[in-house]
Amino acid sequence: LAIYERVGFKHLKIGDEAIVRLTSFDLEGSERKSLRKTVRRFETNGFVMREYQPPIPDAILLQAKSVSDDWLNLPGRRERQFSLGMFDEDYVRTTPIFVVADASGNIVAFVNAIKSYCQGEATIDLMRHRADAPNGTMDYLFTKLFLHCKAKGFQQFSLGMAPFDGFRKSEQPSAEERAVDYLMRHLNFIFSYAGLHHFKAKFADDWEPRYVIYQNVLALPQVGLALTRVSELR
Repeated sequence: LAIYERVGFKHLKIGDEAIVRLTSFDLEGSERKSLRKTVRRFETNGFVMREYQPPIPDAILLQAKSVSDDWLNLPGRRERQFSLGMFDEDYVRTTPIFVVADASGNIVAFVNAIKSYCQGEATIDLMRHRADAPNGTMDYLFTKLFLHCKAKGFQQFSLGMAPFDGFRKSEQPSAEERAVDYLMRHLNFIFSYAGLHHFKAKFADDWEPRYVIYQNVLALPQVGLALTRVSELR
């Protein structure tokens, strides 16, 4: 940021990326009690996490599409197409996927893994579950996924960004940042933001700020329009 400021640019904070430190992630201690209970409950009832490497078999891809279609029927769910991937069979077939399967082998949830381009970091793109998936399904899936990635030697896991997540005590937001943050928090979609943050906060050890860099205040309307279009906040 200091470099951009020296050459005359301004910055607008648009969120914080949730980072899980895999090197210290485990199911020990009181703070992980809830996750331990979730894992125990699912595995007692016959659920498992399974990994499938590309090319994904047709039968698994068909089940994953069924899960995705069911998820898209939930209120407020839709394909984002830019800020996240969309379910495209040719795309999903070429990525590793991790699924939660019930005792009968039926897939009830999945994520697909993508390369993060950050050394030692793992991350995912799509994360979807059936409408009638048991409560805690995604908690179970991510807990097992973190342990799997840790065993593979990854140091951290990116859960992606929580948009417009406020400011930390150490941050000194500009007047423009405060104004945009206030506006975003008082529009209708703040509720989906809050839910996204709540889920990621269950696991996140660190929150890394993310910014848009712009030249002057007159550019902010264009920045806002661009963010709206790519994030589909409408």
